[in-house]
Amino acid sequence: MTDQTGAAVPAADITLTNDQTNDQRNQPTNEAGRFSFASVKPGVYTIKIEHQGFEKLLRTKVVLSANEALALGDLALKTGQLTETVTISSEGQVVEKETSDLTARLTSDQINLISTKGRDVTSLLRLLPGTSNIPDIEAVGNGFGTTLPTFSGQRSRSTVATVDGLNASEPSGSNLLSMTTSLDAISEVKVLRDNYAAEYGNNGGAMINIVTKGGGSDYRGTAYYFIRNEALNANNFFSNKAGLPRPLYRFNYWGFNFGGPMPLPRFGEGKSALIKHKAFFFFNMEKPHTITPTDPVFVTVPTALERIGNFSQSRNSTGVLPVVLDPLTGLQFPGNIIPDARINRSAQNLLKYYPLPNSPIASNPGRYTFQRSVDVPKHSYLIRFDFTPTSKDDIYYKAQWWTSDNEGTATSGWPNGTNGVDRWGIRSHYLYKDNGWPGSVNWVHVFNSSVVNEFNIGSRKDTEGFIPTTGFAEGLSRSALNYTAPQLFPENNTKLNLVPLANGWSSVAGNPANISWLNRWGEVGAGLYQTGYL
Repeated sequence: MTDQTGAAVPAADITLTNDQTNDQRNQPTNEAGRFSFASVKPGVYTIKIEHQGFEKLLRTKVVLSANEALALGDLALKTGQLTETVTISSEGQVVEKETSDLTARLTSDQINLISTKGRDVTSLLRLLPGTSNIPDIEAVGNGFGTTLPTFSGQRSRSTVATVDGLNASEPSGSNLLSMTTSLDAISEVKVLRDNYAAEYGNNGGAMINIVTKGGGSDYRGTAYYFIRNEALNANNFFSNKAGLPRPLYRFNYWGFNFGGPMPLPRFGEGKSALIKHKAFFFFNMEKPHTITPTDPVFVTVPTALERIGNFSQSRNSTGVLPVVLDPLTGLQFPGNIIPDARINRSAQNLLKYYPLPNSPIASNPGRYTFQRSVDVPKHSYLIRFDFTPTSKDDIYYKAQWWTSDNEGTATSGWPNGTNGVDRWGIRSHYLYKDNGWPGSVNWVHVFNSSVVNEFNIGSRKDTEGFIPTTGFAEGLSRSALNYTAPQLFPENNTKLNLVPLANGWSSVAGNPANISWLNRWGEVGAGLYQTGYL
């Protein structure tokens, strides 16, 4: 702080006001006319400067982003009365002068106003300088996380993402953001691209800091609904060529949020029964439901004749009649038909699991065409409480939950052989949950103008479950198919009692379909993130 002659103005009263909550912090300037507020939450602020013998100075619309050391420069007071006020509004981007960090920022307005296909914050990260061009996101959170872009030529796995200071990356170490957070619950995103301080260490890539919204001094809420439907789309070329109808393509995305002040009861007499402007809340809920089409697959299944041992009309991989030899004599079976008494009943029963061909052609009488969309209902919840018990304390608590249930033939972890030989009809669930309970707590206490303590602790637990779609494990059981062939290790097949995998076909026309299932059916894997600092 200086006067009109450039001399420092000590002992000026500085008041910092959060425009959203009206929370205030006060501090005088020192002998050199300087002041500094430490550990201030990101947001928009107003700075009021008062000193006897000078006009009051207001600096409005001061934007502080996450992980920023913001310098306001020299502020000059004019000689006059305190009843007179000079107001300066901060507009545009402030040049970073305090650190050498290479940073980029997504503001709340950008997040709210820029349309994205899947309503996932990672889509907006592509707008920042120095990022790689990753494909757009089909739906928020995808199956169990969305791919993060790379920054400044770094390796993809070196990027670290956090939500309110808690690691939000996929626990296995991939470059996925798995702590999925609703766009309407995000206040801002700050990206430290390069040359940042050691306190942000972990990996060598960029640091993506996502800050969630909190409640303010006014009650505010939003409700929204987004839709996509196959009725609004044309059929694709390959489905038309195969004579397939338009596959289901649904994007039903609704949600709402609400926040504001939270009056607290006051104990004692002589004052109002409620304490206002000391506590605030914010709640966000979303329930996206997507049904996304997959490409049609064309596989080969046993024909009705082949299931009873009659290969007289079959075709092999070269398009000609195969020769079926008797293993006992080495001669061809008469008429290319295996006698019923020579057929293994377990193997024959296994073939009955396949559907009958639905699109036979001359070169492949066993051709089967299949297309089914992946059905993914999801839901997301976030709740946050902010408290300012004194002018020297700032506390918040936040918890969030995310669930994504992927059901279909192309779920995560499912076998994916060439040309869809594993994805012709056997369906499974991939259930992914990100549990933010018991949540995160942050407490900032200001001892004086030069000593500030920040305490932060939080945890999250990710789980993935592999669950057969209703009826499929039962249909693949040994008892259901009357499959009685002996097992080498029957003790390893007691949970679901499934038939063996059927694959490795050779000399079959087209793409022979496999009978596949997951060894992890019925299992749940978990990953835990915990963080804390003082």
